[in-house]
Amino acid sequence: MALQAQNEMRALLLHLRPIYLSGEPLHEGLVRLIEELKKKSNINFNLDLDEVEVSQSKEEHIFRMVQEALSNILRHANAQNVKVELKNKDQEIFIHIDDDGVGFKADEQLEQKTSYGLQTMKERCEEIGGTFRIKSQEGHGTYIDIRIPK
Repeated sequence: MALQAQNEMRALLLHLRPIYLSGEPLHEGLVRLIEELKKKSNINFNLDLDEVEVSQSKEEHIFRMVQEALSNILRHANAQNVKVELKNKDQEIFIHIDDDGVGFKADEQLEQKTSYGLQTMKERCEEIGGTFRIKSQEGHGTYIDIRIPK
């Protein structure tokens, strides 16, 4: 229980003192965010980040979606390992985040009015013309795939 409370507090602090891109490229901002999380958690992060060129507005939305996903992992997943991919495809940016945590019923969470984080991620994605897909099963972790047109 103490570890869970500690993880929730760290996630809340991440929201209270969010990291911003500050004019740096998206992949560098993500590395900085994850380095900060490594200091505050016992999670092993596996990163595979390409340099991407999209508008500053899209960069900010992508950064916030990844930040929210990682915050959710800290608060709820009880994960040991997290993989974050940012891939520069021909016509789109592909983001994949997965963890080996406890999982949950994704469909139910997306439909609940109290699940602001997931709903906000989905809305941010759609606002910039992207698609948001989440797959999770209790006991088997969570997978998030985001595709954003360039």
